[in-house]
Amino acid sequence: CITEGTARQKLSAIARSDYLTFAYQQFGHTRGPTVLFGQSLGDTDEHLVNVLARERGRTIAIAIYPGDSQQVIKEKARLLSLLPVSD
Repeated sequence: CITEGTARQKLSAIARSDYLTFAYQQFGHTRGPTVLFGQSLGDTDEHLVNVLARERGRTIAIAIYPGDSQQVIKEKARLLSLLPVSD
């Protein structure tokens, strides 16, 4: 698990690990519905956003930490801006 560093640093760490390289490649080849837990999809997760954004129409469920309704609405809007929306 890589939890710290920029997206570029995370990709570099992935490249140094056979296990993480395999997992990242499988993630990139997976099609269909996807569920994400524990990912903010912030700037340091750009490598994950790029993989998710490749397939238009993919159903993506993302766990959002509960907060007040305005925070949840803002977070949903942010996530929608990162990922492609089905036509």
